[in-house]
Amino acid sequence: MNRYLQDTERPADSREHPDPPPVRISNAIALRIADRTWYAACVRDYDPDQGHTGTDHLLLLYTEAPPPPKGMLPALPPGDLPFRIHSECLFGDVFSGDRCDCGGQLDAARRDIVAHGHGMIFYLRQEGRGIGLFDKVRSLLQDGDTYQRNLAVGAQEDARRYDLAARVLLHLGVGRVRLMSGNPEKGSALTRAGIEVSLHTEIDRPLSHEAAGEVSAKMARGYSYSFRGTFGGTAETS
Repeated sequence: MNRYLQDTERPADSREHPDPPPVRISNAIALRIADRTWYAACVRDYDPDQGHTGTDHLLLLYTEAPPPPKGMLPALPPGDLPFRIHSECLFGDVFSGDRCDCGGQLDAARRDIVAHGHGMIFYLRQEGRGIGLFDKVRSLLQDGDTYQRNLAVGAQEDARRYDLAARVLLHLGVGRVRLMSGNPEKGSALTRAGIEVSLHTEIDRPLSHEAAGEVSAKMARGYSYSFRGTFGGTAETS
């Protein structure tokens, strides 16, 4: 891929709203994360009910290539792009909460991308499996796993979508990715858009029993993971 990106617009894809306003991708900024320079750009999607509220997403790109011109994303080398689609989890990602494995997976993806020398994270604002922060907090008062709690508050088990990730990749000229996820829906969304996908499903072993329970619930619904590291500081087998 050899495309620099400035503030651009692309048609949004919506079955229910055939002519929505376009998705916009902002200019990029350089961002220091753990002593490494990443490049961040905002992706604005369209929600017919909310306008843009709650639908500004974040694209994070890392490369060891020379810096791009100001405001642009750097070019990436050809080949499979290490790529993580990550849905927002405020408690896990920001506050290191141990009820889930979200923050750990985000950190691991960032480390793996740096070790590989380049890669991309698409941070989707889909809190609580797409039900939003307000209903997620309500759900945490319920019993059961993440899916059961969502249903208990009258929400969908999983309301997330990943077609926007595919549209952004295609706009950037990316046709092959090494997807860092065990979620089959993510791979399917990219494959339907014509993107070649190879899976990287290794994750760090969950650090709490609650997080391990959430991982088990996901695996029961078709997720595929292999584990590295130890559980709670002691080795365990999967």
